[in-house]
Amino acid sequence: MRGRAAALLLLSLLVLGATNKALCRHESPSTTASALAQCPEEEAEDNDDYPKLELSLEGLTDETYGAFIAQLRKMLASGETMFKLAVLRSRASVTMSQRFVLVEITNYAGETIELAVDVVNVYVVGYRVGNDSFFTRPDDDDTKEAITHLFAGTERHMLPFYGSYGSLQEAARANRENIALGASALDDSVRAMNLYATSLLTPMVLHSVARGLIVCIQMISEAARFRHIEREVSSRIRRSVDSEPDPSVIDLENSWGPLSTAIQRSSNDGGVFDTPILLQRRNYSRLVAGDDDDDEPTCPSDVEPTSRIQGPDGLCVDVRDGHYNNGNPVQLWPCKNNDDPNQLWTFRSDGTLRSDGKCLASYGYTSGDYIMIYHRVSVRPHGDDNDVVLRECANMEDAGSWWALYPDGSIRPNQRRSLCLATPDTQPDRPLKTLRCDPSSNLQRWLLENDGTVVSLGTDLVMDVIGSPEPGAHLALNAPAPGTATQEWQPLL
Repeated sequence: MRGRAAALLLLSLLVLGATNKALCRHESPSTTASALAQCPEEEAEDNDDYPKLELSLEGLTDETYGAFIAQLRKMLASGETMFKLAVLRSRASVTMSQRFVLVEITNYAGETIELAVDVVNVYVVGYRVGNDSFFTRPDDDDTKEAITHLFAGTERHMLPFYGSYGSLQEAARANRENIALGASALDDSVRAMNLYATSLLTPMVLHSVARGLIVCIQMISEAARFRHIEREVSSRIRRSVDSEPDPSVIDLENSWGPLSTAIQRSSNDGGVFDTPILLQRRNYSRLVAGDDDDDEPTCPSDVEPTSRIQGPDGLCVDVRDGHYNNGNPVQLWPCKNNDDPNQLWTFRSDGTLRSDGKCLASYGYTSGDYIMIYHRVSVRPHGDDNDVVLRECANMEDAGSWWALYPDGSIRPNQRRSLCLATPDTQPDRPLKTLRCDPSSNLQRWLLENDGTVVSLGTDLVMDVIGSPEPGAHLALNAPAPGTATQEWQPLL
């Protein structure tokens, strides 16, 4: 799965249409007659019959929010897919009556706004409150013309900023990193945007409107674009908390255009990106997407290799007696020819050298101090032949909830990478386990698909939850059933 769009964007669900630029008469004065012929006939009259979707904060749950986002995606998608990713409609295929989707949001106090979402790019171009409509400044002639057909019969107002994040953040006097997302934040946003329609236009109110648009865009448009962002918002709704987006969310938002372009360009190359794209994880480390060139010979490599460490005398670095209690000495010992973990060391990307998850460390910093094994992080241990169960993701600092995706298709507990996620045999409904990694076993190899399924390469079955998807539930393999929520998984950056 290295270098493929499928390996990258379990995160993304909506890709820009391939022909969304320089096609229609409002795009550029240099547009040719042949390009004009590709555009649908525009409707001169105002159209207020755009498809509409409603979201009420009263009784909102993560499930109702998820259903809302799923319906919005259906309304935005063209019906075409690429690597199982939905593709937006191109500008050339959209008539004026199809140009927008209206999203009505009602807060806890019963106040309502109606957002206008452009189906070509999922941008929010304006909103309506009662008999007043408000628009961000368009940055191209095509959008400038299109919004004249929105919200017929209302009193129209042009806001003093554009719809880009840079312009909105300047008007809000706050960056996205410092603006919380969640149900309460959306409630406040609807209230602020209603207030702007009924009060004196003070600078403070204008700041609140820009801030509200930033919240709405991320919780509606960005969540429709990216599964990862949808899950981030859903988690906040489920836990009834508001919090600022982490770097993984911000970077995905900034990278949607380049990612869409890279996916489309890779369609003739089996999903291989011609240029790597850097994404940022939530801990500010970098993730390289599509960093693979299948045209060049490559050697298989482990990003965190595990091996014995042998000295010039032929002895190997060994954890004494295989005991992993903190402070147990590390010694030189005749090298073994089996897979006992006490002579296997992993060169971790964080700079540590570990055996069975514990770090090689010095008892002190003076000459003669002995070398010992020590557990750097306190986590729940992952044992060999343990069942794999669901755990609550509320605490993202819980190291026991993190797994490493390896280039060989294995999935390993982050704190004990000598183990691999495995199915004990080819039968469905058998609990998944963590077993000693076996490079020759297809029962320990997995493919992460863009529809959210995790496929066992040894069985062609998919990962599923046994029973109700609650903490403590076991994982097993099952036959694929498209649309089944318990078979859809999301990697967290």
